[in-house]
Amino acid sequence: MVKLQELELFDYLARQAKLRDWLNERLAEDTVVLMQALDIDQLRRAQGRASAWQTMLKLLVQAPAAVNKRA
Repeated sequence: MVKLQELELFDYLARQAKLRDWLNERLAEDTVVLMQALDIDQLRRAQGRASAWQTMLKLLVQAPAAVNKRA
């Protein structure tokens, strides 16, 4: 998927409030794991997931403005 297609996808997804809520819930759950887990493998998995959730949330914020700029 090229960058413009990715931006258009996240521009569409940004209008889906339930998705943003779901991502925030997953991020909160993984944040708890990061603060409490003792197992290094569990920490690494939670860290990777949390990073992915943050990236998606960031794209949801940036995409609408980026798509409007290109139009």
